[in-house]
Amino acid sequence: EQHIRREKATSNICTAQALLANMASLYAVYHGPEGLTKIARRIHALTEILAGGISKLGLGVSPWMRFDTFYVDFGPDLPDEILKMAESYGINFRIIDEHTIGISLDETTSEADVLKILLAFNKGKPLHFMLKDFVASSKIENRKSPFLQHSVFNRYHSETEMLRYIK
Repeated sequence: EQHIRREKATSNICTAQALLANMASLYAVYHGPEGLTKIARRIHALTEILAGGISKLGLGVSPWMRFDTFYVDFGPDLPDEILKMAESYGINFRIIDEHTIGISLDETTSEADVLKILLAFNKGKPLHFMLKDFVASSKIENRKSPFLQHSVFNRYHSETEMLRYIK
């Protein structure tokens, strides 16, 4: 689209980017700084619990600092059985290479999802540990500076308020 003169360009790419920006800003307005912090802490805690569980099953977990994503190293070969078991649970893993997968969690991930992932890694056999056995120790430093301080981010935290604000 670089060859199109600016005054005649009607790019869908620009529209798509504006939609993403609006959605992200409205998400921040709805949740506010406290809500976003709570969501981030929950995601990070579940990530640490999952990584601890996978380590307990004897698999290599990426040692670098993580927030919501980490890699699992299977050694020589990625076991098809684990991938098929995960697929049967409705779980998708990111295949990095022939012996590594990536796992990312988000705000929709639940403890039940973490348990399903661990069961997939254990090839459907019962686990010999409980999720509560893992304390989610955070290696991430808490932000010290304030963010989202404008009143709009601290006012509309119910669906009704948010709908009125959008209108």
